[in-house]
Amino acid sequence: MAQDDINDLYAQIKTYISQHGPSLTVDIASAIGKDTMQTGAILDYFVARGTLQRTNRKYGFSSVYFLPDQKDAALSKLYETLNNAEKAIVNKFKEEKVIKSDDLLPAERYMIQNLSDFVRKLSAIDRDTNEKKDIFVYYNVPNETVQSIINKEEKPVQTAVKIQKTKAPKVSSDELSLIVSNGFSSPSSIDKHTFIAKYGQHGLNVIVGVFQKKKPTKNDLAKIAGYASKNRTVAFVLTHFPAYNTEYGNAINFVKI
Repeated sequence: MAQDDINDLYAQIKTYISQHGPSLTVDIASAIGKDTMQTGAILDYFVARGTLQRTNRKYGFSSVYFLPDQKDAALSKLYETLNNAEKAIVNKFKEEKVIKSDDLLPAERYMIQNLSDFVRKLSAIDRDTNEKKDIFVYYNVPNETVQSIINKEEKPVQTAVKIQKTKAPKVSSDELSLIVSNGFSSPSSIDKHTFIAKYGQHGLNVIVGVFQKKKPTKNDLAKIAGYASKNRTVAFVLTHFPAYNTEYGNAINFVKI
């Protein structure tokens, strides 16, 4: 392709994205009169040259393509595709800016692997142990700010904490068997009909509710969603009753038993 043709294509794409904001391959293809396969190759060419940028995560089947000064708008568009647990992690980083790897739950460390557009990983030297530690940073926080935050951190004062023993909720062997037979492992009761268990090959901590003899009420679901939110993870409800829509969206997944 001649350089003039390349320049003309870029001018068309830049004009379209400038007017319509961060865009998907199919929309840009329609604007420049090419099929999506050709357009994808063209867009990747301009990304490689640095005149366009794209998200790592897909919006449906396409990355979001944007001009270098449109990253905030692109991530705002991409944020719409996240489930509730992922949004909670992004919001946590937006608020805290810098979080050490050790301060994240296993489920959070796993999920941010798919959130590299919003969270970037850096390495820092622990001043006390001289060991290299991974830290995760919200995407728009400058390195200078990161360094300033790390330098201001102080070791917390250790105080004696009295642990109050609470009566463990009654757990039936049927509930434990159901949890294990549905692909979860190491279930531990945290409330009536509610457990924390490991799920998947990476052993993510998830919340599991078990309702064999009664349909979970709104209060039951609110309680389970609360535990999921507190633990920054997702929840599963094992029930004999048909699944139904709730206000909790992807935060609660129904499993028919």
